[in-house]
Amino acid sequence: MKESILLVLCFALVFTDGKYDYHFVLASLPDLRQQLECYWSGTAPFCGPSHCGNNYRASGWHPSGDGQACWIGYKTLCCPQHAR
Repeated sequence: MKESILLVLCFALVFTDGKYDYHFVLASLPDLRQQLECYWSGTAPFCGPSHCGNNYRASGWHPSGDGQACWIGYKTLCCPQHAR
């Protein structure tokens, strides 16, 4: 998944004819880095309270996170302490 995101970004930069504004790509790089380093904690359907591992902090919560929806509880987005 991580590799596919980077691959799509590279193709977008290489194979366009220059008429697009790339500021949005540059502005989203910190978020892309965060997405590559973060993970969702919790397993559907019974997610319960999800906790992040050492050196990670809770950055968000969602009933489905990265896949199947929780029937009970929610998934936690865990990001490294240094990520925004």
